[in-house]
Amino acid sequence: MTMKGVCVYVIAAWLCVPAPAWAQTTDAALAPAEADSRSHWGLAGSLTPHWQFLDILEDSMDRIVDMTGSEMRVGIVRGKQLGGEWGVSYVKRSIADDSSFAQEKPKCLAGISQPEICAAGNTYRTRGAFMNGVQLHRFFPVATIARRVQIGAVISGGVARIEGHADETQEHLQIVVNPATGAATLAVASEERSVEAREMLSHTFVAEYMPVGGVEAAVAVLVAPGVKLRVSGGAAFPGYHTVSVTAQYLFGVR
Repeated sequence: MTMKGVCVYVIAAWLCVPAPAWAQTTDAALAPAEADSRSHWGLAGSLTPHWQFLDILEDSMDRIVDMTGSEMRVGIVRGKQLGGEWGVSYVKRSIADDSSFAQEKPKCLAGISQPEICAAGNTYRTRGAFMNGVQLHRFFPVATIARRVQIGAVISGGVARIEGHADETQEHLQIVVNPATGAATLAVASEERSVEAREMLSHTFVAEYMPVGGVEAAVAVLVAPGVKLRVSGGAAFPGYHTVSVTAQYLFGVR
């Protein structure tokens, strides 16, 4: 299935979730608590200045990874002014240039009368790489302070495809024989080439598409009718971040 097909399927599935019908009464005619409890459609955008690959995944994948970047999301939401919401967003997670991904841990051998020599196997360094996909989220408030501040959690999940390029270096050990003396020594041979960035994951449990999403702690502030700012931080597979800022506008709030 293509990325376009995945996006269409996910958005269609979420839009089928039952939602309260639009009421004819405006928010201005309702009591504040009742107005806050009504659901509205809206728009939301998020920015994560810095994310970093989860170290715990290195052990499970048996890989050495040094990967960072930033992220932006934009999408639609359905929620309440002082309640929770769900939404679906286009997500673009950039991968900083020179982020590295080693497909295997170095192999080391010591030759006769030689110190130990190590070959790194397949190592990749990214060039203009990013993850491009669709993500669903749900915000669950657990406490509200002064009818303005919400404390809760964000749960999200989706799928993304890695785009862009990477420089691949293939290192392996080889035996070199001195033609004059006939002595054999160990040496490291290497080859370099440019590949598509998704080849980094060709020997992992992730194939063409990578799962994205996670669980974050969040604090949201109602700054104006229908306008909410949310700051969150936590795990966002395959990485984590300390700060992500989301701005949201709900239509029809008075």
